[in-house]
Amino acid sequence: ANRTEFFLDTSDLPKTGFSALHPQELRSKPLNVRYESTGLTIQIPQLSIESKLLLVPKISGDYPIEWLGDSIGMLEGSAQPEKGIIVLTAHNHLNTTENGPFVALGSLNVGDHIFLTDEKNKLFMYKISGNYKIAADSFSSIAGDLGENTLVMITCEDEAVSGGYLHRRVIFADPLK
Repeated sequence: ANRTEFFLDTSDLPKTGFSALHPQELRSKPLNVRYESTGLTIQIPQLSIESKLLLVPKISGDYPIEWLGDSIGMLEGSAQPEKGIIVLTAHNHLNTTENGPFVALGSLNVGDHIFLTDEKNKLFMYKISGNYKIAADSFSSIAGDLGENTLVMITCEDEAVSGGYLHRRVIFADPLK
């Protein structure tokens, strides 16, 4: 199996981002959507982020991330650290007044460090290898840069006046041995 196939079907990428311009009602969370603990914590020092990672289930072909709030989600199908590709997502904005955890993702630089810690306090260090702003459906254009154990972080960027987002911000980080 191709290591990137789980991402290349762009319909699988979560529809991240709430409008910073337009208030919107969040419908109540369906009973089948539960975000369980992954046992992992992420630290991104440059963004002052320290957060537990919640598992976002794949339900009927989609990742329902609307109810993550200010949490960071790990998409079901992601590997454990150093055992394959991990995909994380979080909101750019939570509503018209509050920023989401990944609002400043684009400010990260190649070479910046990201840390994951598991339940046994084992530390996994990653170094950013790519920072991309892409059209919402063009993940395949950067997929060639994915390493076999890459940590991928995704959010929305550039809200359209009509609502929705024009681009995605995607960060790749590779394990530091």
